[in-house]
Amino acid sequence: MSEFKFACPVCGQHITCDAAASGSPMECPTCFRKLIVPQAPSSEQSKFILSAAQVSGKKPIREIEPPPEAAPPPPWWRRWAGAGAAVLLLAGAGWAVVKWGGLPWPARPAPVTVTNTTTAASSSSPRKADPRWRLELDGVVIPTNHASGRILEREFTLQRATIQNGTFALRQGPTWPPDVGVTIVLPPRPAKNFAGKRFLIAKDYTGPAPRVVLRIVNDEGQEVTKTIKQGYAMRLEFDAIAGGRLPGRIYLSTPDKGKSVVVGSFEAEIRQPQPLKRQPPKTAPNPTNAPPPQP
Repeated sequence: MSEFKFACPVCGQHITCDAAASGSPMECPTCFRKLIVPQAPSSEQSKFILSAAQVSGKKPIREIEPPPEAAPPPPWWRRWAGAGAAVLLLAGAGWAVVKWGGLPWPARPAPVTVTNTTTAASSSSPRKADPRWRLELDGVVIPTNHASGRILEREFTLQRATIQNGTFALRQGPTWPPDVGVTIVLPPRPAKNFAGKRFLIAKDYTGPAPRVVLRIVNDEGQEVTKTIKQGYAMRLEFDAIAGGRLPGRIYLSTPDKGKSVVVGSFEAEIRQPQPLKRQPPKTAPNPTNAPPPQP
């Protein structure tokens, strides 16, 4: 006979095999165990089903299933949503630590209040010269608005004008020394003596000119002054006294590095000079051993 049947000794599967394969190894199609094909029976009428022998020392070989395909990455919006949720979670945790954990919030810097924009600007920063500055008086027209300009590279707007015994002062600021100002030392005369008078000082004037003192308070709160005696151009006009004030107009340009200039009108408060304090006459000390005066 050419074919016969035998059984797997492990799973009992009936296997049909050719007689020529007797004694050779094979694999069970069901349990994949290694078997030795038994010898074919001598009689075709055999009622017994042969059993194959198992190959010892080896385990059945099974086909390894391929790993499942990797899942596609989530869409971009889902990834960003996860990151946003993490940020919110961390922010909420930080807020809870600060509120209930006793940690103070970071202190904010105190706001800086600038009371005077002209003094707050740094004097070291270069500025363009005032277009009204020039050391020539020909063609000068003084406007009627309040005096303004620039003094030692600081913007100037007149807030108060005074005249006292020939000392004429224009200033900006509520206190003395002023934030920005200029003092013109005229001859020491009462204010009424200047009513209707005019002073014209050209840059090449060689006579005794009024002394000009430019004043500012720097960023450190210190007074800075610059005295100019010659080389400046000034046109100073006084009108008649009215209401205890001496009105007038001024044009002043000085040759300092900052090209200081003051142009416009004013109403100077007339301040009476301080009375001189009389000192008591000095008497010669009496010697201790001098005799008393005779009656």
